[in-house]
Amino acid sequence: MKELLHIITSIHVEYNKMGKVLTFDKTQRLSELLSQLVTNLVFLEEERDMISRQYYATIYNLTNGKDQMATSRAEAEAKHLHPEKRKLDRFILASNRCADSMRSNISYLKQEK
Repeated sequence: MKELLHIITSIHVEYNKMGKVLTFDKTQRLSELLSQLVTNLVFLEEERDMISRQYYATIYNLTNGKDQMATSRAEAEAKHLHPEKRKLDRFILASNRCADSMRSNISYLKQEK
C-alpha cells in the first residue's frame, strides 16, 4: 500500500508542478498522468475495501461480543484501532478530485486547439 501511495503522491506532485497555466503541448503528458492515477486508484480501492472490512468487523465484534458495547462507543474504538481507514478515505477522495481536475484540463486544452 505504501508503494501505491508513493506513486499516486508523485503524480500529484508532477501535476502540481505543471502549473496553473497549461498549454496544448502538455496534453499528452497530462493524459498519461491521468491514466496512471486512475489505474493506481483502482488498486488502492482494493486496499481500502480490505481495511473497511476489518473496521466494520471490529464494530460488529464489539457490539455483539461478550462486552456488547454501544454502537457509538464501538465506532470510536474501531476508529482508534484502524486510523488508516480515515486517512485512506481522505487520500482517495483528494486523488479523485485531482483526476477530475486533470480531465477538465484535458477537455479544455482539446477545445482550445
